[in-house]
Formats: sequence, C-alpha cells, structure tokens
Amino acid sequence: MATLARFDPFPRDTPPDERSQTALAELATLAHQLGRRAAFARDARVARCLDLLERVYREPLLHEFPFRHEPRALVGHLALWVALRGRGSEAIVPRARLQGLLDAGGALADAREPYRALELRYFAEAAGLRHGLPAEADLFARTLLGGDLSDVPTDARTAYAVTHTLFYATDYGLARPGYLTGHRRADVLQVLRLLLQAALGAEHWDLTGELVLCHRCLTRDEHPLLAQAWGALDTAQDPHGMICHPPRFLEALAGLPRGEPRDAYLFLRCHHMTLVAVMAGFLGLPEA
Repeated sequence: MATLARFDPFPRDTPPDERSQTALAELATLAHQLGRRAAFARDARVARCLDLLERVYREPLLHEFPFRHEPRALVGHLALWVALRGRGSEAIVPRARLQGLLDAGGALADAREPYRALELRYFAEAAGLRHGLPAEADLFARTLLGGDLSDVPTDARTAYAVTHTLFYATDYGLARPGYLTGHRRADVLQVLRLLLQAALGAEHWDLTGELVLCHRCLTRDEHPLLAQAWGALDTAQDPHGMICHPPRFLEALAGLPRGEPRDAYLFLRCHHMTLVAVMAGFLGLPEA
C-alpha cells in the first residue's frame, strides 16, 4: 500500500491521461474482485483503495472523460463505476448516460478483436447495460483459445490475448463456463504453461503475473512453473513491494535524478505488474 497515493492523478495538477486512467481502472478491478471474496469483503486495505477511487471518480475531469474526449475509454470507466456502485457511482454518472455512450457505438471501436468484445461484454453485463454483443460462448469460440491450440505462438501479443480472454471467460476464477470443457481446459492449461515459460525466459513480469492468475482461474493444481514464477516475482520486488522491470528495460532510469521523477517513472511502468501479481496471489478458483 506504500504507493497507493500515486494512483491519484490530481495532486500532480494534471488532467488524468490515458495511462493514469488505465492505472485507476486496474486498481478498481483489483479492489472489486477482492471485495467479491469473503476473505476480503471487509478488508481495510480494500477499503483504502476504494476510498481513493471514490475521491478521484468524483472529479469531473475523470468521470466526464469518456463523454467529452474518448468514448473508447468506456471499458476502463465501467471498471471504476462497477467497483464504486456501493459508494454511489450511479449518482455521479447515471446508468442511462453509460447506456447512451454504449449505444452511440464509439466504445465498440476496440471490440473488433474477439477478446476485446468479450471484455466489453463482461463490463457491460456487470454494469447492467444492454449491449447487443454476441453470446459469451460465441465470442470465446472466435478467440485464439476457441480454435486449434496445437501450434500457438509464444509472443507477448498472443499471451495478452490469451490472458484477457481468460480473465473474463472465467470471471477471474468464479465461473466455470460449459464451453471450457475438460479437454479444452487441459489444452488451454498447456498453452498457458508454454506462454509462462516464454515470459519467464524474457523476464516479462507483467505477463508472468497474468499467466499465473489465469492458471489459477482454471485449476488449483500446482505446477513447477508456478513456483518458478513466484520466485522470479519475489526477486523482482523492490523494498516497498513493487515489482519492477529488470533495469535494462528501464532505459530512461539512468538519466533521472533520485526522488520524485525517478519514483514517478518507476510507478508508471511497474504498477501493472504489481497489481496482477496481487491478483494472482488472491484470486482464481475458490478453495474447496
């Protein structure tokens, strides 16, 4: 929680840009998903995250952004809106306004990729919006994971498509959809392990966390790669708990003075892998 305040874009006197809004949406997803688990429903750390999210969501510069500037920001906005529903987000932005933005079609521009359409459908359903998107099973069938899995590439783009399919298909481990049959599930797990091996070899820590999370969303069985992944993520932590890229990936770091510029740079590039590592540790299939 040492870097929680950095998610607030407003103390730095700048309107929230796409990167800071993405960070807020990811924090909202973490808080919301943890809050759905009995072990965290009353956790003070989750409440602190929601306190910050509520405060910044009340800022017009933030909650008006998809309406005034970028309709494609709707998905991230819905992540915030859903996470804060118990704190009055509908009084700040009525559901009817969200419905109008979705109906206008701008948010669909990023939904041409099947996994992006699955993501939009997931958040639209969570917010109670009408969407007209295909059924979840149909969308899954159009994704990479719905096709032939005998020769899946192990590049980063493929890995992101896989993880962002499984987050929503499994509801972060709370759903066991019928279209993920036993055979398909086993094949997907094999793909995840191949991708995880590649991510570890590349020291790609955000993908490492996402792939571990997806593995846990499909099975609670352990695998040697998971222990290797947790060891790598543990080694990559700084003294505050933030998981950081290897120094060679932080090209601008050497030229930054210590203090705020350096800390801000690290946060913007490392918050995502830290959040997904937390999610990998606490989400996935519930314990029996």
